[in-house]
Amino acid sequence: MEKSGQELTPQEILMLSYLEKYAAGTEPARFWSQKYNVEDVPEMIASLEQRGYASGGKLTAKGREMIAENEYVLYIHQHNAQDITLDTMAKLVAANPGRSYRDIMWAEYNRLCGEYIRQGQLGLYRNVRYTMSQFLREEGRYKDALAMLSEVVYYDINWDSSPIMPKGIVRGIKELSKQCAMSENDMIDMLTDRLTGLPPMHDRCSVKETVCIIVAYATGHDDIATKLIPSGK
Repeated sequence: MEKSGQELTPQEILMLSYLEKYAAGTEPARFWSQKYNVEDVPEMIASLEQRGYASGGKLTAKGREMIAENEYVLYIHQHNAQDITLDTMAKLVAANPGRSYRDIMWAEYNRLCGEYIRQGQLGLYRNVRYTMSQFLREEGRYKDALAMLSEVVYYDINWDSSPIMPKGIVRGIKELSKQCAMSENDMIDMLTDRLTGLPPMHDRCSVKETVCIIVAYATGHDDIATKLIPSGK
């Protein structure tokens, strides 16, 4: 991996987040070799200590500062960021000094969505939109998160010839609708505006039908929502 405008590579910065745990005797996880090509964890820790980022198995102020200045490293490692890898993000951060890593990620998500639409890869587009919904929810932007999630529902219903709503999506609808605290009519208007004009898919479930399904789940009428989901048009 390339250095992210710092003297450390992203995987070295990530190692700082785990250094004290490993120094205390915890066995290093397999993801170091499988995901980041780090075969010798003790050697990397020794190198970090030699450069003053840790001492005696404890982070120094320099090490803690490095973690704080590169929050994106641990975030990317802990979250499903779709096609934004740690290496990709390091390059983006280096190219955008002073910009919030979350703003950088959001711009990259939008770029990926545009690319997938142009390529006709609507399944990948759907996956990024789901991740963006989760991203918005983390920021407390519940209405925007629900609106984004409605796109995922629309594509899920129209993608499969016999769709079944994933439990995680249904749970997300219910939780976000409570956090939004919107009236049913306001929710219908918001979702209709959001879904109108989406890139087309199989015309199995209209915007109006999709909105009815989402609102039914949001209001606890799961049985109605299930009946509205097309079993095969």
